[in-house]
Amino acid sequence: MRTTFTARRPPKKALLLSAWLALAWCTLFTRVCAAEYDEYETTIEYRERIRRHYTSPRYTREIEEAPTEVIDFHQRLRTPKSVLDPERPIDVPPKLVTEDHPIYMVIPLPSTDDISAGRNPFRLSIPLVEPIVDLAVESVYKQQLVQRNSIRVIYKDSQMSDAHGPNVAIDMLVQNKLDVIIGYAYVYALAPVARMAPFWRDIDSNGIPVITPIGLTGNLDDKKEYSMMTRINSPYKNFRQSVEKLWDAYNWTTTVFIYHDRRFGSDLSQPSGECYLLLTTVKIFFKKRVEAPLVHNYFVFNEHRSTRKDFNDYLKQSSMLSNSEFCFKILF
Repeated sequence: MRTTFTARRPPKKALLLSAWLALAWCTLFTRVCAAEYDEYETTIEYRERIRRHYTSPRYTREIEEAPTEVIDFHQRLRTPKSVLDPERPIDVPPKLVTEDHPIYMVIPLPSTDDISAGRNPFRLSIPLVEPIVDLAVESVYKQQLVQRNSIRVIYKDSQMSDAHGPNVAIDMLVQNKLDVIIGYAYVYALAPVARMAPFWRDIDSNGIPVITPIGLTGNLDDKKEYSMMTRINSPYKNFRQSVEKLWDAYNWTTTVFIYHDRRFGSDLSQPSGECYLLLTTVKIFFKKRVEAPLVHNYFVFNEHRSTRKDFNDYLKQSSMLSNSEFCFKILF
């Protein structure tokens, strides 16, 4: 028995309609898949940006300080609590450094390197620092780290004043022209700015970095209070640690301090010099190690007023305080 199948060619309009429907279905399916993939990819990228952004030490904060709406936002996003920053909204992307959105670098320094008042021990001044800053900025441009003309350097005369110096930074903050502070030559002007800098937050920053060559004393070592301050010089506590190692290695038992202080035999209203501040940091160690009250084991001189005879007397008296065998003298 033979069976014959006869197939009729469908009309041309039906073929076109079927092809159009198939194409439409494929297009719709492709768009849905692409949308789902884009949403997935965006979510992954978004979460990765959150992780990079909030695991940075600069943005680390405690979750207990976060406002309720920020916590709810992160809970919806399922952001780990360990990487939360309650102070900065993550839905605001950081702006790129451009000529239209520059970095304002404020350099508060005195206009002269006069040290007569004892407030500028490192002889820092705008005329001395400005050429170095110009070279550094040009080097940044040549390396193409940022766009050219995107760094605005603003020099301000701090007048070596603990009142005018901090006001310089506050004035630039009010003008919204403060992204980083590099400078200060007077520690009493630096300290209040370094304490307030972590709280100067806005949508573009989470505090103002303070980079300084001074502020080396122990009372500025607390990174919780001075979290935005970076000292480019070695703080005095490092010298104290070296003294501790020497003390232990040689088993010294007697210490004599001989140091310069410009206030000695002069105007006592002047601030203490760096030699005094350095040895004050070291003396803390000896107070902890020596059980008996310390005897008079220090001699102060003024290098601008003391004579050769004065130095001979100081050295003779310091020798009498020691046992000539286990003695450690610090002379500055």
